[in-house]
Amino acid sequence: MKKTFTLVEILVVVAIIGILAGMALGLTAYVGEKSARTSTQTTIKLLELALENFKSKHGAYPVLDSSGKPTILYLENIYFGDSSYKNTLWGCFNDVTADTATSAADTTASKRTAKIRGIRIQWDTGKNQYQVQDGWRQPLIYVYPGVVNTGSYDLISLGKDRCLGNDTTIIKPNASGDLPATVTRNLVSQTFDVDADDITNFKRD
Repeated sequence: MKKTFTLVEILVVVAIIGILAGMALGLTAYVGEKSARTSTQTTIKLLELALENFKSKHGAYPVLDSSGKPTILYLENIYFGDSSYKNTLWGCFNDVTADTATSAADTTASKRTAKIRGIRIQWDTGKNQYQVQDGWRQPLIYVYPGVVNTGSYDLISLGKDRCLGNDTTIIKPNASGDLPATVTRNLVSQTFDVDADDITNFKRD
């Protein structure tokens, strides 16, 4: 006679499969989170090196916003057909692959293919610039003069939650690609705390 599975045996097998699937998904999420954090930390370290190289060449860190307020870290629209890019922040990275634009005014999306090894950048058609992103594909924040690092600059990744410190408000760039005014005020006034989710080039108690 053929032996059939009892309902209890089937339920046990289903439960085991569910547990294994849950463990696999949890491990995948953990690995993804770890990878994003490592990528972001690497990006910040490479940016620090480039920013120090820029200061060594020009005597000061780059001003990315003329009013001096905190800003999303953008790399200017650049044409690699001549050597002028070497005087910008682009020229301070060790491994840059040029795009295929034919002029600085060329905004054809398919030609915006510049790359920096170890750093994720994304072409922003609204800003006509490259946006530097963290491991979660969110923009990095650059504050110069630094609010915490008063002698230099602050670099801030909002982390997976996309919130500044322990706030619960998800920060999104406005229509112009800039930080919301409330975020700028909070950064300048230091009315924020760095939580475990944030990755920065400074530490706060």
